[in-house]
Amino acid sequence: MQTEVDVPRSAEVADSTHKRRVDIEALRALAVGGVIAFHFNFDLFGGGYAGVDVFFVISGFLITSRLLEESALPIKQRLIGFYARRVRRILPAASFVLIASALLATFIQRPFDAISVTAPDVRSASLFIVNRAFVVRNHGYLLEAEAPSLIEQYWSLSVEEQFYAIWPLLLTVCVGLGVALFGDRLRRHLTILICSGVIVLSFLLCLKDVDSRPIPSFFSLQYRAWELGIGALLATSPVLLARIPRRIALAATPAGLIAILATFTLVSRETSWPGIATIVPVLATALVIATGNTAGARPLDKLLGHPVIQLIGRWSFSLYLWHWPVLLLFTKDETSALTLSAALAVTIVAAGLTFRWVEQPARNWRWLQERQGLTLAFGAGLTALVVAASYLPTAIIGDLHSGKTATRVTRSLGDAPTPTPYVPSNLEPSLLNGRSINDPNAAIRTLCLTVTDCVLGDTESDFNVVLFGDSYAGHWSAALAAVGRERGWRVTVLTRGCPSTFFKKSVPGKPVCAPWAQAMWKAIQKDKPEVLILSNRWLEQIKVIGPKFAQNVEDAIALANSSTRVIVVSQTPLATDNALSCLAEHLNDALACGSQLTTHDVPSINDDLRSASSNAGAYFADLTPLMCIDGFCPAIDGTTLVYREGAHVTSSFARTLAADFGDHIDAALTGLSR
Repeated sequence: MQTEVDVPRSAEVADSTHKRRVDIEALRALAVGGVIAFHFNFDLFGGGYAGVDVFFVISGFLITSRLLEESALPIKQRLIGFYARRVRRILPAASFVLIASALLATFIQRPFDAISVTAPDVRSASLFIVNRAFVVRNHGYLLEAEAPSLIEQYWSLSVEEQFYAIWPLLLTVCVGLGVALFGDRLRRHLTILICSGVIVLSFLLCLKDVDSRPIPSFFSLQYRAWELGIGALLATSPVLLARIPRRIALAATPAGLIAILATFTLVSRETSWPGIATIVPVLATALVIATGNTAGARPLDKLLGHPVIQLIGRWSFSLYLWHWPVLLLFTKDETSALTLSAALAVTIVAAGLTFRWVEQPARNWRWLQERQGLTLAFGAGLTALVVAASYLPTAIIGDLHSGKTATRVTRSLGDAPTPTPYVPSNLEPSLLNGRSINDPNAAIRTLCLTVTDCVLGDTESDFNVVLFGDSYAGHWSAALAAVGRERGWRVTVLTRGCPSTFFKKSVPGKPVCAPWAQAMWKAIQKDKPEVLILSNRWLEQIKVIGPKFAQNVEDAIALANSSTRVIVVSQTPLATDNALSCLAEHLNDALACGSQLTTHDVPSINDDLRSASSNAGAYFADLTPLMCIDGFCPAIDGTTLVYREGAHVTSSFARTLAADFGDHIDAALTGLSR
């Protein structure tokens, strides 16, 4: 997350003399300290993730300064030189940590996580597109939890490198065209105009989507470009910045640093980010940078220039790369103070060694500095090496099944599951294909936000069955689609990461939920479907609502039209572990990955749901006997994988219950109770 350590004294000086900016090095130290403190769960730094935003502003400033300084060079020389510097500065250390992460994952991480998460993320990170991979699989989605990626920290590096891939070309083409048409006197004004346009467009897009599309807004370049653009805008007017009155500069630096620290301590995971609040650390960082070249030393420079602070700033790139994989590997079993302290110590040592023996030598290797084309070839070779290393987990760990086949079980109406004591080679889907990212009905792949987004079954039928809820409704889509096709029913699916019963109070940290639920209830009241099925992760709602949970369910049922038969689906039995990871570690003991029905007090939750349904005149569909036998809920039913991440069921398993769903709907329509 860094650019050149040496910074132009001015983008307009002729002699290309550089000096080290102690304030920028201190900002880097502050930024990486905030990120590490946040990830290490230091309570005081709940907003430490804003350190990434500090890095973005710094990067935009330094990169644009260098580009403007070299604007007199021939275009080809300027661009090749720019990308060659990026290779020397970023790729050696980034590639070294990626290769090390692939090796560590192979021998230390859980087998399934190493093969299914770390390996593909290493490949994506080597091409600086891992942020897009996180968006595609909705990384961080509240109810579709995957194992954390060892490469998660590379998302911001991907954002920066995507910006660097576009920004020099955009400046070169647009400014060059403007200069050709209007003369060189407008060069700086055109650059300012381009920077301002990027800032305004990106920021408006960010404000528009930060709540409705939180995952793309967090990880994607188009929502973060305004932060880099703020830094770039600073670089366009170095002469003006140098004329800032000293008395203003003396006050600006401490004010900016205090604002950044305040962000680290006052915002939290629930804050919409990057949103309005992000303006504070971004402008605070810009304020510190803007006043850094003011004539006359600032009294605070002595503190900012302290050797320890400057050392952390110089090591910040390596510290940022190492802290996350070290933290995950050290705390996979426990998070005691001793474990965290050991992880921090290892992070510091690894970062220091990487800086000394990888980062600095590669950057200062004169032989490469004098051969720009060879530098680019060197970068391509490093990327190929990382891609090859990403296949080590699969090559060493091998196939994730026991090597034994199982007998396929054909389920009849009301049948209990048939636990299989091993992971069969004919498992459907296989463990790797069982991930949510591969499941067609996972919420990370299908958001059904309106009554027209997801229409299944017999789409031309007048008999409408509506499935409404969060991802625990969505995982039954395959069953209802199958029974809908067989019975001639249209199935309308309304799902996102929001409970259908939260029309009064939303999920913490997800402000879109209550408005969405309210809008869907209005649509349901207007359409008057024959059947309305409510399915949610009820356990999560109990945590938020507490004792009023049952009354909230009754209030929701009462919103339906009197002509609509409401069915409330029981709480899906929860896996005691991530079933896929567990099964990969117990290929010959799959029963170890099942769960007890009493886990998380599921029977009690279902009793409350049954009572609330009865009181409100709804039908309660208890799926527990179809998923558990004698209180045990297996992870594999015959040859069918039951669970994917969390306690979501696979579409393959859901389809085995299609006839049972049809039976429940028939019973509800005839007024029977269960």
